[in-house]
Parts: sequence; structure tokens; C-alpha cells
Amino acid sequence: MYDVIVVGGGPVGSRVAIDLAVGGLSVLVLEKRPNFEKHVCCTGLISATCVNDFHIPSLLTREEFNGVEVVSPLGQTISTYREMPQAYNVKRKDFDAWYANEAKLVGAEYLNNYHVTDIVKKADYVEVSCMGTDETFQGKLIVLATGFGGDLMEKCGLKKSRKWTYGIQGIGHENTLEHLRMFVNRQFSANSFAWALPIDHERALCGLMTNKKPKEYFAAFQAYLNEKGYVKEIDDIQIRGITIKPTWDIVSDRALAVGDVAGQVKPITGGGIYYGLLCADLAAETILDAFQEHSLDKESLLPYKEEVKSLLKRELKISGRAARVFGMLGNKTIEAGFRYAKKHGVLEKLAATNLPFDWHAETIIKLLKRSF
Repeated sequence: MYDVIVVGGGPVGSRVAIDLAVGGLSVLVLEKRPNFEKHVCCTGLISATCVNDFHIPSLLTREEFNGVEVVSPLGQTISTYREMPQAYNVKRKDFDAWYANEAKLVGAEYLNNYHVTDIVKKADYVEVSCMGTDETFQGKLIVLATGFGGDLMEKCGLKKSRKWTYGIQGIGHENTLEHLRMFVNRQFSANSFAWALPIDHERALCGLMTNKKPKEYFAAFQAYLNEKGYVKEIDDIQIRGITIKPTWDIVSDRALAVGDVAGQVKPITGGGIYYGLLCADLAAETILDAFQEHSLDKESLLPYKEEVKSLLKRELKISGRAARVFGMLGNKTIEAGFRYAKKHGVLEKLAATNLPFDWHAETIIKLLKRSF
């Protein structure tokens, strides 16, 4: 029997496994992917802060970005730029593989091609079943780090978020873009934005978020990119769900949830890597304390929930509301907002204030107060 079974071998699951294995617990990570060769539907855009805080090696960072150019429905552009790199692009499949190897190096056991389908709580342990095998695994505690979707939250006595949106992305070829561009246009998304992120001199990640009709909107976006000559063919197109509102029901007896499955995601951008890694450390800290106290009931795991709320609740509440308001705006209103921002140098002033890349609430408040 293992001390902890982690379901999900992405960066967040592997981060939890590392912390727990270093803390002296026996850890099993079950990952449904057979390997890390398949493209992941994720921009892999992480902040310089994330790179530094979690000691992500430079060999994993493909491109660095000092700013972004935002394009309006009628083609107006506003830009922000800083001297120091603000973000880096990591190749997700290499990033995931690196984190998994780090977990193995400190003693975590890692099994690929094990798709967890059932979790049953017993009196003093948790039993896990996987697709295509009669083999079961037992652990004293289970950590869900599965990413979006599935019914494992309910099987652990937890409640998943009901607020989500679509993310769709592909790889564009014959790329002519030299920097990150965001496109704010209801032609491409019902309630969010689209992006084109160069990953080398020939290719770019092209994608969007929308709460409906992802294939139709992506087709319109691809036609736009072709017309402008930014990219030609886009292939390896993938769609996934993105949780855009957290669930605070993330602990129960012998179980807790961390990362995307718990809604620890930036509502405005859909990015979940940095928040997930932060919460992975909080989860591991609580688990190690609970093992030391020889108690794995819900009460003993509640400090994790409280720490996550202290870290993220205000941020997710403010940015979530801002995202919903933005999603209600039509192209005419967006265009007027661009004219105002260009006239008053809004993005330039924001860039000068050195507001953080990962925490949007402070930026939103400054925009509302117009205090630069």
C-alpha cells in the first residue's frame, strides 16, 4: 500500500509527488497518457516569476516575450513592452516529461497508460481501479490532479466546478509573426479572445477560448490568419475544456484536489500552470502535516483549502467578474475601448507600473480607478 496515490501526471501532479516523496512518503503517480509524445492543447506560456520560483531549466523554454500586441476587430493595435522578459513558452510535452522524471528521481513511482476509472474509499484506505486491467492500487490518501473533466471528483466526495469554457488550438505553419499577438474580436470568439504565439521562425501556436461553437470560431480565425498572411496551414488542432471558476469543495476524508480539476485557473486567460504549482506545494504541506499527526480525515486536510482560498479567492473573484463583463461586450464597444486606450496610453502606463504577469486583480482595479 502506498502512502499517497496521485491521479494525473502533468506538472501539478508531478509537483505534488516531488514534494511528498522528498518528505518521506511513498508515492504512486498514475498517468493515462502512454507517453509524453503527443501535443498538449496548451500555449505553455508561463511567467518569468514561475520559471524562477520553480527552477524551470532554460532548456525547456523555447521563446521569451517582453510584451504583447493586442489587435481590435477593425485592426487597431495597442502594445505593452518591458525591458525584461515577462513570460516564456515551454513545450508542454517536454515540460511534463521533465517534471515526471524529477518525481522519479526523488523516489515517486510513475505509471503511464493507467487511466483511472474508479475510486472507492474504504475504512482506512482508498482503492483505485484503471481501465483495461483488473489490477487495483491502494493508498492511504488520494490526490486528484487530473486536469479538466471526468467524474473522479464525485467519487472522492468532492464537487467539481460547473463553470467552464472551450479552448481550441493548433500549430500554424509558415509563420510570419515575430511576437505574441492577441485578437479581441467577436468574429473569433463569443466571449473571450484569440492568440497567435510564435514558437520558432516557422511555426506559431494559434488558438482561442470561447463558450460555444469552438470549431466554427476557429475556422473563422484560421481564415483571418491566412488572409493577413500571418500563418498558412494550421494542423494538430485540439479542443479541451477549461475550468473558469474554482470549486472550494477540494478536501474530504483521505482525498483532495489540486490544479485545473479544482478550478485553480486564471479566469481571464485560462492559464493554470502557475496557480496549480503554487497549490501543489500547499497541498503537499498539508498532507505531510496530516501524516505526521496520523490523521487523514477531512478536518486534518482543511488547512489546504484555507490556504488556497487565502491565496486565490480574491484574485479569482475579481478577475472572474472582469472576464464575464468583457465577454458581454460587442465589437463596437471593444473598438471604442481601443480608441480610448490608444488615446490615453493605457497599456504603456500599465507596463510602467510593473504590475505582475500572473495576478490580474490589481491590474483590473487600477483600470477601473484609472490610477496610473
